[in-house]
Amino acid sequence: MEHFLLIHGSWHGAWCWHKIAPRLIAAGHSVSVPDLLGRGANRRWSHLVSLNAMVRHIGGTLRPALTRLKLSADRYGAVPRAYIRLTEDRAVTPQLQDKCIEKVGVDRVEDIKASHSAYFSRPDVLTQTILSICRS
Repeated sequence: MEHFLLIHGSWHGAWCWHKIAPRLIAAGHSVSVPDLLGRGANRRWSHLVSLNAMVRHIGGTLRPALTRLKLSADRYGAVPRAYIRLTEDRAVTPQLQDKCIEKVGVDRVEDIKASHSAYFSRPDVLTQTILSICRS
């Protein structure tokens, strides 16, 4: 069993994962789906919330779930990283996704023929892709 942390994008909230989280749970996994500070249910003063504040908020929210995970700077690179490229995305084009992939460096790339919000348009395919990455 794995624990998945699903974090929404800038203009969404935890609600955007409402089709994916139940599918992962049905597959026997646990899921955390927090709202970023200033987004979703936490929209208060959203124009004043920095990215650093969002990261601190998520870290504080999940601290009990993360206590067994110890990553140091030298071990972080040993954590396998995957990217799911959405081949029909017009908001973050495949070309821009490829630049991100190259810049960050990942161990595995999976393609889904979907637009920017695959969690809405292709929830079964996205869930199966996540589970496939998890199994490898």
